Amino acid sequence: NLCAVDTAAPFECTGFDTTARAEGLYDLQAIVEDNAGLITTSAATTIRIDRTVPSAATLINPGASLQGSVTLSGTATDAASGIQSWTAQYRLTGTTPWLDACTDTTVTGPSSYSCAWATTPVADGVYELRAVGVDVAGNQTAATTQTNKRVDNVVPTVALTDPGTPLTGTVTLDATASDGGGIASVAFERSPAGAGTWTNICTDYSAPYTCSFPTTGVADASYDLRAVASDNAARTASSVVASRWIENVGPFGVDVQTTSGGAIVGRTDAGDTISLTYSEPIAPASVLAGWDGTATAMRVYLSQAGNNDRMDFRDAAGTTRLNLVLSATDLTLARNYVTGAVVLNGTMVLNGNTITVTFGTVVSGAPSLATATGTGALTWRPSASAQDMFGKASTTTQVTEGGTADADF
Repeated sequence: NLCAVDTAAPFECTGFDTTARAEGLYDLQAIVEDNAGLITTSAATTIRIDRTVPSAATLINPGASLQGSVTLSGTATDAASGIQSWTAQYRLTGTTPWLDACTDTTVTGPSSYSCAWATTPVADGVYELRAVGVDVAGNQTAATTQTNKRVDNVVPTVALTDPGTPLTGTVTLDATASDGGGIASVAFERSPAGAGTWTNICTDYSAPYTCSFPTTGVADASYDLRAVASDNAARTASSVVASRWIENVGPFGVDVQTTSGGAIVGRTDAGDTISLTYSEPIAPASVLAGWDGTATAMRVYLSQAGNNDRMDFRDAAGTTRLNLVLSATDLTLARNYVTGAVVLNGTMVLNGNTITVTFGTVVSGAPSLATATGTGALTWRPSASAQDMFGKASTTTQVTEGGTADADF
């Protein structure tokens, strides 16, 4: 069949209508005639007319969460001109245009194709995927669209709200977290301050992320708190609030100890000390108004009580009792140190959990000083007016001197 006659270069045929012909193989040739009427016929070229789309295209499910380089694979078949390319495509859920993820033009098995999709340039989010098979004639078939595919290359963000300090009773912990691929969970954890040994408090799997922390279940101490967010790709990020004190139990006496630093062993004289140790630091101003814990002058009062004399403490003027002993008779010395009332100058200092009183010169009652013999265990009942750094009052449980029995003063 004649397509066309062209008498001027470039020689071409523009009237070959493939839509008017049945699909199949055709031979084409060109006949050239010169001005002398001589004719030459070109070799035949076989072409295929193909208006039928590929019979099938598939995309194997790559999973729900995708990150990094993802291998996408599938199949495409065409019974006519054959498959020219298999292309995986993606689009953000709810949008229209499809974008090419990657393309394979070489069949790797029976109608099988695969390619690598670099997801890191793609914004984290939920996407749809499909594959498109294109035959040699340019006809194409799309695979069934796969939905709810999360691209997740960015670690989540998380922020733990500072719950303040001290913490007491049941405390609600709050955190915010976000991730382009979705947050799977936020875990709330605690550790002794600075230790880095984390214990789970609770885990929340949906926003708003909160946790009920019963602080009575742990010892009073300083703790680090953190929130750990995990996204749907198992990536994690954490946010720490450091050094939050848990305070459910008031301070209490732990020990009472003495040293003999004076001239006479067994007598309360200048250079001797007595140390009162609490379970936690005591606010110095709760012991003596205006005291900051540094060395300050005060007075030591001794009273006779048979073989179990008593000790008490007042300010430097001797007018106000210090909040160290519950009453003037609640620091017992277990032996006979005085025959009457004795007052000594003194200096007290706070160091950590311990208040140490160092005895000075005698103010009054020097003739009543006696030298005790033997050993005995002191007892001390703390004042309820002494408070910790958070304003919680001391318990008044009696404390007995620990360690090896000695001459004390």
